[in-house]
Amino acid sequence: MKHWLPLLFILLLSGFLPSPVQAQKLTLSPTVVDNAGLGFLKIIGQDEGGVFLLFSNLSLGMERDRVGLKSRRYRLAYYTFDLAMKWQIALEPHPNGSDIETVSFFNDRVTVISSSFEKNGGALQLYAEYYNSKGIIAGSVKKLGSVTLGRNSYAGKPRTRISPNKTQLGIILNEERESDQQIHVWYCDTGLNVLKSQSAKLDYPTRDLDMTEALISDNQQLSLLGQARVKAGASDRKQTQFFKLFLIDGKSKVMEFPVNTTNETMSEASLIINRKNNAVIVTGFYAENGSFAGTGILYGRLPLNEPDSFKIATIPIRSDAQQKLVGERNNSNGVGLFNYPIQKIILRNDGGAVVVAEAAYLSEYSYYDYFTQSFNRRIEYHFDNIVVLSINARGNIDWSDVIRKDQVSMDDEGYYSSFCAMYDADRMALIFNDDVGRNNMVVVHILDNMGQLQVKKLSGISDNITIIPRSGKQVAESLVIVPAISRKRLYLARIEF
Repeated sequence: MKHWLPLLFILLLSGFLPSPVQAQKLTLSPTVVDNAGLGFLKIIGQDEGGVFLLFSNLSLGMERDRVGLKSRRYRLAYYTFDLAMKWQIALEPHPNGSDIETVSFFNDRVTVISSSFEKNGGALQLYAEYYNSKGIIAGSVKKLGSVTLGRNSYAGKPRTRISPNKTQLGIILNEERESDQQIHVWYCDTGLNVLKSQSAKLDYPTRDLDMTEALISDNQQLSLLGQARVKAGASDRKQTQFFKLFLIDGKSKVMEFPVNTTNETMSEASLIINRKNNAVIVTGFYAENGSFAGTGILYGRLPLNEPDSFKIATIPIRSDAQQKLVGERNNSNGVGLFNYPIQKIILRNDGGAVVVAEAAYLSEYSYYDYFTQSFNRRIEYHFDNIVVLSINARGNIDWSDVIRKDQVSMDDEGYYSSFCAMYDADRMALIFNDDVGRNNMVVVHILDNMGQLQVKKLSGISDNITIIPRSGKQVAESLVIVPAISRKRLYLARIEF
């Protein structure tokens, strides 16, 4: 076991926000939300006057998938914090003939990245533009640059990332080639002017390395997290999965760091940047060989100003705590701690960290329908218990708790499952549907900074309210706004704390 206790001090994603203590309250918008026939929606940001609500006909959760690019449609709406709609518009790609690649939020405005493809030269052109709080395009369309694609190349969906100091937007494009991957990145200022562009090569084809996350630093460094698949021998059919961290500096130099070893199995890992110490953090639950339930948390720290000093720490979770955290039901179903993707890492006042993770997995099966005489494929989406671990600056677990839930749905990407969170100086609130079926109540589980848990109902069964948790957002110190369905109609729900 490795000891590296000072690392816990810098495992910070965001600080708690100060907030007065008051009763929890859920209020629906006074009018129905008109989604214009677009079934997917998400609150993508807010400014001082209200929130921006994005609609699409296809899932908004497919960050790396360009499926449906030509047929995808978007609408943008603006609501006040009192849930009154001010305007709604259709988003159109610019210039004419281009397609919208992705919509994000930067510098208090909606940012739209579009592309066009020149078949003759094989060049993919990228553009960017802003929409302000009045639904008007701010300024002119900015041309970011172009990528010339080879005959066997494929361009993934561009990802947008904001620097920790909020002054730069990174647009990252992964060009998948036959024997390697070419990473292209554009760094833009708050006016979407390109400050710098660069490209770098990763010597892994996509069949051997899946790029799962990307982040940019304040100093225009790109961090990438990838899941590599390696065979022990040419005749070995079984692949061993490793996580690898890549750092691309300002001169396009690629540095590669292994995260876990053959003795530390990780099914998920997360990547964050610690603003205070200017370091990249990799973290996730791991299981040692022969352990089914999971044995601890793995942390890796890479100082961006000293990239040669990447360090790993493993903090074990003892057997009694494992059973408490995993639980009998999850353990019997094959869900160990290493199946819990980490959702959030939160600053403690003493320099420690609170880790929030959720059991999320899917199961797939096929069956033969004798009525239609055809085979059908179904996918079950499971979003189960939430694990919360509070770790002090010395590397000890002060307290841990499990929020019990059992959310199962079919062929819907878990649309009504998972949770929406609110954080302030003294507590965290996790809001979710306790039953994604007909007998649903919206509940909130509140944990204070000592691990004391309170459970409250925000709506009853007779209220007939189901929230869309992952489409919601904390928009003020003690305010969460989340889309909700009530009696088959779409509303916005205002949840106050």
